[in-house]
Amino acid sequence: RNNGITKDAALGFGTLYKNNIRIHPNPAENNWHIDQLPTNTQLELTDMAGKVLWQGKSTSGTTLIPGTQLPSGNYMLKLSGTTNEHVKLVHW
Repeated sequence: RNNGITKDAALGFGTLYKNNIRIHPNPAENNWHIDQLPTNTQLELTDMAGKVLWQGKSTSGTTLIPGTQLPSGNYMLKLSGTTNEHVKLVHW
């Protein structure tokens, strides 16, 4: 398993690895991208109070989590299906 956060020194953005799933950039100014996520994984983005802001399903390849309309802050992404995880995302 590959878990942790790496930082791209050239860009100053972090990449989160959670059970071999790659989430980048984190923090994000616009959108988050998820790589290596099983197809049809249920996705749910909430604020820290638990209010659902977006729901969707992963596709093959890279899945886009929209963040362009969100205010700066912390968010939680719930992954359900073959992979069951909660990931903290930061939008600035």
